Amino acid sequence: MEKVLLNEIFKITKGKKVDSVLEKAESKSLRYIQIGDLRNDNLLKYTSDTNLVQVNENDVVIAWDGANAGTIGFRLNGVIGSTLARLSIKEKFLNRCNSIYLGYFLSTKFDYLQNTASGATIPHISKSALESIEIHLPDLETQNKIVAILDKAKTLLDKREATIKKYDELLRATSLEMFGNPMERPNRWSLGLIRDNIIDITAGVSHGGEDKKKLSDDEIGVLKISSVTKGILDPLEYKAVKKDLITKDVVNPLKGDLLFSRANTLELVGATCIVHENYTDLILPDKLWKIETDVKKLRKVYLHFVLKNKDVRKSFLSIATGSSGSMLNISMEKFKSIEIPLPPIDLQLRFETLYLKYSSIRGKLLKHCEFINVLNKSLSKLAFTGELKIEGGIELEVLLDKDYNFFLENIKNISVKTIGQLINRMDKSDFNENSFYEQ
Repeated sequence: MEKVLLNEIFKITKGKKVDSVLEKAESKSLRYIQIGDLRNDNLLKYTSDTNLVQVNENDVVIAWDGANAGTIGFRLNGVIGSTLARLSIKEKFLNRCNSIYLGYFLSTKFDYLQNTASGATIPHISKSALESIEIHLPDLETQNKIVAILDKAKTLLDKREATIKKYDELLRATSLEMFGNPMERPNRWSLGLIRDNIIDITAGVSHGGEDKKKLSDDEIGVLKISSVTKGILDPLEYKAVKKDLITKDVVNPLKGDLLFSRANTLELVGATCIVHENYTDLILPDKLWKIETDVKKLRKVYLHFVLKNKDVRKSFLSIATGSSGSMLNISMEKFKSIEIPLPPIDLQLRFETLYLKYSSIRGKLLKHCEFINVLNKSLSKLAFTGELKIEGGIELEVLLDKDYNFFLENIKNISVKTIGQLINRMDKSDFNENSFYEQ
């Protein structure tokens, strides 16, 4: 396998500042590629500016500045701004390189590019560090086979993530079917103050700590407020603290707990989540509350659903203190004074049963995603060191075909009305993308 320095293969061209940004494509406008577009196509933008740096599917794009410096994108067509750079293959290598292979290869160098970046507050890619990367370059046929294998693994991961999103939509459709917008009280349920339907609210303790991926035996993780913003506890959002520094009683997040963020930014204050496992190596900070409800009147899962309602969130902002540009804070007494509708407890229990079923399935899918990520990294490592044996191919399609059946098997008891609401909320173009959505 030939080894070539990056600067021998690529010409590097920094992007230029884009002045006019359009939300929709217009005649003669071009796609404006941003850092987020290197990961997905969720937020397309366009520009009518001329004399910009254009990229096409034969180029590799790299984030040059910012926290995500070193992120790689490929298979893109459009123009790039000043925070990105284009890596275009030099003429003498055009017939020797698959640009997608090069893109996948450079994606494995993210940590190296971050570690060699300059700038204390805003990182910038070190051009010399980038140019000195040694690229493993097998023959073109082998490159093409490696790309096909890595594409299959990525497709598998994309499908799993898409399935998780569909489950989230299904849960929202189910809640709408059962409760409508609860704050509009479609069934004229009685209203009650939160204080009259809970048993206790417990706050954690504040401790500074260090960002780490793994705790050592003498450490415990203090959750960040960002751990609750996804609706399900993210156990990787923590700071490590030495256990011998903890002098006060601690609150561990345990299975079934409802957590609430009393402080955060304007968009995220009042975020809640349900904990689905016991985490005895993690503790709550003072900005997170653990809420115990009177289960005969108010179920935690229903309260979690209500607290995410847009009308309730408006009430958070009306009672929160602090400037909108910084951290807002909700006092415990004001939180308890919020009025919420109280559906019959049997209806709350039915919703809780479905929620827990969805959450269990979602958890399995997330574990599948973790496994596929490990698979992807292993495949990449083997592929770019010449250790991947590709003569027989890797039949990942068999795994891909299981997604639809997995989804179908777990929604047998869901009503037709719920499915109808789910379909109406979806973008109809989704159904034409592949066999999973068509079915």
